[in-house]
Amino acid sequence: MRCAMDFRLASTFSVVIVLLAASVGGQRNHIVFNNNEYGGLLVAIHDSIPEDPYLIERIKTVFTDASRYLYNATEARAHFKNVTILIPRTWNESLADEAATTEKFCIANVVVDQPNPEYGDNPYVKQTKPCGKPGEYMHLTSRWLTDIAFAEYYWGDSGKVVVHEWGHLRWGLFDEYATEDVEHFYYDESGRVQPTRCSAAIAGVSRDIDNNFRSCNRNPDSGVYPSPGCRFFPNLNSNDGRSSYLFGNYLDSVSEFCHSDPSKPASSRHNRLARNKQNKNCCYSSAWEVMLGTPDFFNGSNTAREVEDTAPSFRVVQERDLRIVLVLDVSGSMNNANNPTRFELMIQSCAKYIQYTVPNNTYIGIVEFSTTAGTLSGMVYIDSAQARQQLVDKLPARASGATCIGCGLREGVKVLEGGPGATAAGGILFLLSDGEENRIPDIDDVTPELISKKVIVDSLAFSADADDKLTHLSQVTNGLAFYYSESSQSTALNDAFASTIAGRTCSGNTASVQLISIKPTLTAGDMFSGNIVIDSSIGSETIFFFFWQSQEVDVKLTSPDGTVYNDTSPAYQADPSTRSIIIQIPGRAQVGRWTYNVTNPSANDQTVEIAVESKPADGSTSPIRLSSTLSSDLISESPPVVIIYAYLSQGYVPVTGASVFATVDRPHPHLPTEVQLFDNGVGADVSKDDGVYSGYFLDFEEADCGDRECRYSVQVTADDKDGNALIRIIGKMGALPKNFSVIPETGDPTPVGDFARISAGGVIQVSDDVKYREPGEDLFPPSAITDLEAVAASYENQTIELQWTATGDDFDKGTAAYYDLRYSTSFSHILDNFDNATVITDQDVVIGNLSNPEQSETLETFVVRMPVRGTGTTYYFAVKAVDDGGNVGAISNIAQQTLVPPLVPSLVPPLVVEDEGGLKYWHIIIIVTGSILLVAVIVFIIAAVYSYRSQVKRKNKYHNKPYEGKDNPLKVQA
Repeated sequence: MRCAMDFRLASTFSVVIVLLAASVGGQRNHIVFNNNEYGGLLVAIHDSIPEDPYLIERIKTVFTDASRYLYNATEARAHFKNVTILIPRTWNESLADEAATTEKFCIANVVVDQPNPEYGDNPYVKQTKPCGKPGEYMHLTSRWLTDIAFAEYYWGDSGKVVVHEWGHLRWGLFDEYATEDVEHFYYDESGRVQPTRCSAAIAGVSRDIDNNFRSCNRNPDSGVYPSPGCRFFPNLNSNDGRSSYLFGNYLDSVSEFCHSDPSKPASSRHNRLARNKQNKNCCYSSAWEVMLGTPDFFNGSNTAREVEDTAPSFRVVQERDLRIVLVLDVSGSMNNANNPTRFELMIQSCAKYIQYTVPNNTYIGIVEFSTTAGTLSGMVYIDSAQARQQLVDKLPARASGATCIGCGLREGVKVLEGGPGATAAGGILFLLSDGEENRIPDIDDVTPELISKKVIVDSLAFSADADDKLTHLSQVTNGLAFYYSESSQSTALNDAFASTIAGRTCSGNTASVQLISIKPTLTAGDMFSGNIVIDSSIGSETIFFFFWQSQEVDVKLTSPDGTVYNDTSPAYQADPSTRSIIIQIPGRAQVGRWTYNVTNPSANDQTVEIAVESKPADGSTSPIRLSSTLSSDLISESPPVVIIYAYLSQGYVPVTGASVFATVDRPHPHLPTEVQLFDNGVGADVSKDDGVYSGYFLDFEEADCGDRECRYSVQVTADDKDGNALIRIIGKMGALPKNFSVIPETGDPTPVGDFARISAGGVIQVSDDVKYREPGEDLFPPSAITDLEAVAASYENQTIELQWTATGDDFDKGTAAYYDLRYSTSFSHILDNFDNATVITDQDVVIGNLSNPEQSETLETFVVRMPVRGTGTTYYFAVKAVDDGGNVGAISNIAQQTLVPPLVPSLVPPLVVEDEGGLKYWHIIIIVTGSILLVAVIVFIIAAVYSYRSQVKRKNKYHNKPYEGKDNPLKVQA
């Protein structure tokens, strides 16, 4: 419901905004904004970047410049106070001021890494959330930072580029240039064709990048769009447009963000008619409208303050090894009546975690707590199988006593402080508990200590009886929270252990990938058969896990070439103490489909948990990875709504077209339910085909959770069961470059083939104050339609063809009752006064039925007959979906089209160059009279222009040829 959001009410959702900043696998580094200063910004260099002291200096220079530009762009309301630069552990320690504490590459606000194949060296921000919500991270390359001539040639001043990207990262703004082929031009309210830009005061020329940068055939008064390759190039010099940073930050004249204040200069006024993401995603609001609705500036916060020096201070720290202390509940409630008991399951999961999941070069310690707490193992460096077994042997032996969670946390801090660096800062306490604390110190007593010492707490609520405070504790310490319901189908226990590592090892290719995690129930004597595909991106250290419940099962595993692994194979290890069978495939596992048969020899039914993990095929290959997160894990608003996000990619390249589902384990007696996640830019999903799959979870049910808040556990799976998963490099740009040769070319799609991935989505905890929907109550409107397009027009038939993706009854679920489709010849009228615009009825529809919408996620096509045709009339369309309860969705984006006769080729006018403001035009009209002499002159001129333009011919691949000495088409003015 992006267009329904009132950005001026954003403070109401300030807590939600913080939560939405959470990255996949934990929250991003927290940036503090106080007294007009941003503090704590973290810039991290990936460990694949070669050591380069000059890179550190360039980061300092660029962000110092950016701070000055940011101060001016925000009208003296914001600048950078301090920046921390994280260098890899492989670099010389003399380059760092000190060792890192909480700083990790995975949580950095700005990453310096190898080029993303889709962006090349173009700076960009990964945005997965709606308008007004922070982005995930800013991506810069070392070449962009250190090759000054290269960076300035294509993007202009690097400090201004950072301000452009900061708009995305901090305030959830979107680009104001065209990002789709259909967006480069638009019709103004007089039916004239205009180039997409903001502000409209920016002047420039239009060139055809597919035709040697020749002048485009574009006459604003004709109402006919120019050729598909036509692009608008702002004048580099003598431009009066002062905004916007989100359009052309490289222009010397640009120093502001667009505003909507009529009392301010028009040179910075927002262009609502332009076809761009900012208008589409932010309901045609200006950058400043959105910014003023964020916590940074809401309600007059951080008003203008004069600052003499905006230069930030810098601190360089060196990344250190991961340090984790297991803080394990061994109170009497862990010896429950289940078979196996909670205690036995905990030991089983801990053993798997230590022996197989934790990567080398990690420090692990172990603490147990009940009535009091004690240390079972100090910090042990994991570098061998012997070290792993040493830790497994130290796991708790029994459970009894009361529950003092605070005792365990304090003991864990002591273990961290006794480890490498003698500091707890940045260390992780992985807390597992099944009950309510009943001894002091309690969680509330120790939380301030944990925060002040910068300790991260991951929590696993083991059963519905676990203390409500666990999730809150993880949130305030920037940790992860999980929940294991003990249901017969839940695998959340082992999934949580795996996710604590997967979310913190993103700077290398050594972490295991979870392929499958299921828990079938086998009746007495029954055999369960399944299969899993080992794809080409993985295969190293592949391990199959089988955990039985009451009696050892028989397992037969068969590789694609027919090799059988069973209890006679050396790789087959059965351990009755942990009720497990582990088969570790030697070498690299064969690519293809592996099958397994699990037989239950018991006279009783039992569940068997099956999990498969594998590591990348080699150090240079990025595996396909799946990660997931939630819009919020603590729900206090009624009725409850959560968006589930999943990110599927190979390296930085998104995997699209996959089948992605979230399974939500709900409180007893309600059964688990599935939510399909989509990457189509509709409903909960912000951008199409970016590898981020999104979906609303609405199926909350009232349940008796005793004196605890009700919890839900989320697991996300991805595969290619429909055969549509693709990897395709789609050339993209972050900050608008001066010419388009620097944008990577779009490649051909490559089918992914069979694969499987799984990820723990975390916990949803619902406050007791939340009111649930009554049976049959319809509280949710349809989602706003965000991809409305007028795709075709027929002058002869006087019709316009419209398309959009169907929304649902409840947001993007189900089917709407009908569409309210309207039009106007005034853009402002239909956007601001939709209810007074002209209604399109079924009698006006030639193709389609407004009273019978398709199922959500389905493409809708309507052909409508219009009353007037001819030059000078532009039609603007908008649509709302309405459900059977009378709930009306928010207004869609605005589509536009004209009904004009096609131009006769011989009468197509030449280039029109906009002057300042785009309000005046000069015309060169050549009339062919048939004179042989005149034809010869024209041929001569064309040959000369072609020769000149060939110097700036668009390159197939920007990195195959040097940029030096190449003319920039932007520098060529008519």
